[in-house]
Amino acid sequence: MVKCEETAAKLFLRAAQLKLAEGQYNLAVCYAKGRGVPQDYSRAVELYRKAAGQGHADAMCNLAHCLEKGQGVPQDEEGAFLWFREAFEKKGSETARYHLGRCHFRGIGTLQCASQAAVVLGERVWDLGRSG
Repeated sequence: MVKCEETAAKLFLRAAQLKLAEGQYNLAVCYAKGRGVPQDYSRAVELYRKAAGQGHADAMCNLAHCLEKGQGVPQDEEGAFLWFREAFEKKGSETARYHLGRCHFRGIGTLQCASQAAVVLGERVWDLGRSG
């Protein structure tokens, strides 16, 4: 399994060197989890930022998690909130919608506001109700 992970990390590195957002994102995940490369949250954050800057929604969410938890960077809850909002509003990420609602509900990086959390999360509930 280790050899396979190392090979994957090398391929992701090549894609990242070509400035491909998917390669940057996947290599960042390798660094965050220590798969095929030594675990390095700082390097993961650097790569998440590059991929997020190219509009990669999952990279935006993972970067937000790192900022929220202070993994590889100083903790920045406001920055986390902004990246979750970006991923939801500009990319339609359902993962980001959940975390944006959670941020509103718990006051993470924004004012605590259960009604705003309900608006964000309720949009999804409404959408599900209409499609079912």
